Amino acid sequence: CVIKDNTAQESGGGIDCYQSSPEISSTVIRMNTTLNNDSGGISCRLGSSPSISSCEILDNTAGDFAGGIGCYNSSNPIITNCQISGNHAEQWGGGIRCFENSDAEITNCIIDSNSCNYSGGGLLLYKCNPTILNTEIFNNEAGENGGGIHLTISDPFISNCNIYSNIAIDSGADLFCKKSRPIIKNSTKFGDSSLTFDSKFISEGINNTGEIRSDNQFGPCEIVLLSDSFLSPERIGGGYDSIIIDFDSGLLPGSKSIG
Repeated sequence: CVIKDNTAQESGGGIDCYQSSPEISSTVIRMNTTLNNDSGGISCRLGSSPSISSCEILDNTAGDFAGGIGCYNSSNPIITNCQISGNHAEQWGGGIRCFENSDAEITNCIIDSNSCNYSGGGLLLYKCNPTILNTEIFNNEAGENGGGIHLTISDPFISNCNIYSNIAIDSGADLFCKKSRPIIKNSTKFGDSSLTFDSKFISEGINNTGEIRSDNQFGPCEIVLLSDSFLSPERIGGGYDSIIIDFDSGLLPGSKSIG
């Protein structure tokens, strides 16, 4: 079915899941709008954990947060084989926004060409620990930080993903961390080269150093790298206590494990 050209004053321009967990499958959710709040395409609120599979969530707009999908207050949707593209949030989370204990499972998805005026062009995660598997995240744009993914107090598990060609006007083009501990595993690629950081890959400030840093303004950011994750060892180290490297085949030349 097609859900198109609808407008909501508050949440869920296309679909609003309120304490409910429907199965949403093979559906096009397109060009829907929320005027004053969140979730232009699908809103998942107050313990709603729908199954969203084989859907196209396209060109939706949120007046505040979550242009495509918004997950709030312990809502844990399972999002599989979906395309989330061209959505826009006036504030945070152009494609998907997960907020406060909403641990979405995102698998085999394409998240591209989403945008927001502030942070988290592709995904914005706040106080939650989602799982992101086998997903492409590219060509998203944030007006501030985290063009691909923006993390605040969140510990996602990211595996077999490609995250590249995203844009952030301030810092963290592909990934921005703030008081977070993401686990990155199995050939996850960031930036234009598989063995180097994008110059805006990750930073805790706005100087685009490309380093994993701990900044007094934001607090520590811990990265756990497992297996053959594609990150450059020369960008790792420098005495940052929060970095852990645990490659299955041993440490890369020049890198070190910091406890």
